[in-house]
Amino acid sequence: MRLPIATGILVLAAGMLQACQSVQSGTSSAKIASGEAAQASAVPAPIDQTNRLREQARVYAARLNQGRCATSPEGTSFDTTSNALERDLPALKAGGIGGAPDPELAGEVERTLAESRLDVGDAARTGGCPDVANTQYRIVLRAFPGAAHAAYRRRAEMGLSALQL
Repeated sequence: MRLPIATGILVLAAGMLQACQSVQSGTSSAKIASGEAAQASAVPAPIDQTNRLREQARVYAARLNQGRCATSPEGTSFDTTSNALERDLPALKAGGIGGAPDPELAGEVERTLAESRLDVGDAARTGGCPDVANTQYRIVLRAFPGAAHAAYRRRAEMGLSALQL
């Protein structure tokens, strides 16, 4: 009688141990999956912001091309988005957003920032909004140092020169 009881206890204990391990494994898998999802959701944020910035720059530039220089919601949203991307760019380069550094994503954010500011500056210049153009060109000169960004600075300098004519 002792043998069947001991066997029953062992089977029960083994079953409980296996159940506990599967629960722990499920919890670990859930934690890993939620961590991966959080990391994946953190990475697209700069991509979403760059797409939003391109659209905002297009809308704002269209307004400026028409000579409508007064403060506008388009200008405010463009400035807010571009300032946020500029603020987050060092962290993106260092890997602070989404984990490991992503030079390709950081380069895309830099290109979008510079080109958007230059497009808005050009539209402001041709639309007769020299203050807006001056601001955008000077931001490009300040925010994009180094040989990699020489073309952007050159375009900003040409825009500033055209304002003085």
